[in-house]
Amino acid sequence: MIYFLFCLCLVGVLGADYTLPGVCPNVKVQENLDYTKFSGIWHHVAAYASDGREIYDCAILDFQEDNLGYTLRETYVDLDDGNRTQKSYFARVDPTFDAGNSAQFIVSHEAGDKVLQFPFMILSTDYDGYAIAYFCKWLKEKERKHYVFTWILTRSKEKLQGDTLKKVEDTLSKYTELAEHRQAFVFKEFNDATCSFTKKFESDFFTSNFW
Repeated sequence: MIYFLFCLCLVGVLGADYTLPGVCPNVKVQENLDYTKFSGIWHHVAAYASDGREIYDCAILDFQEDNLGYTLRETYVDLDDGNRTQKSYFARVDPTFDAGNSAQFIVSHEAGDKVLQFPFMILSTDYDGYAIAYFCKWLKEKERKHYVFTWILTRSKEKLQGDTLKKVEDTLSKYTELAEHRQAFVFKEFNDATCSFTKKFESDFFTSNFW
């Protein structure tokens, strides 16, 4: 999910577990992405975090276009001090300067007097059923290592299955590193148990302005 991506970026080399060897691989992203078709509600049904971090429950992302590009509202359920808590945040998410129509996005976050920018990509989407988003960061030191986060989004809350599952599997098979770690993907269901919470906390800590 995007909040997970933000946390990974924010902690940087201090908190990330760079478990994969080498630099980030070159990946092919969705061509000619239609931003209008991509907007709307997406459900975070599965993810692969190479450093084994927690994947939150019942995460729903709402991408919306405005006159500047995209806004994003994400809602999810997290365990906070032993209580299942529903959290949400607002972010500005827009195409990168050099993305063109190649499905590269950037999250903008205000940190004091600075604006931090964190990129992610859409590897593939059919707009109506699924989307696969991807983020990779590598450790630019003598020992080159990297970590990746890949999340699978669907329009429906239903369990990933049928034609949609086949499309996702076919896409993942085209990326060597993701295919090798296919069994490490964590799948989430949207039901009463996974979406239940006893507390609600809302925080708009991302910037409302961009560029």
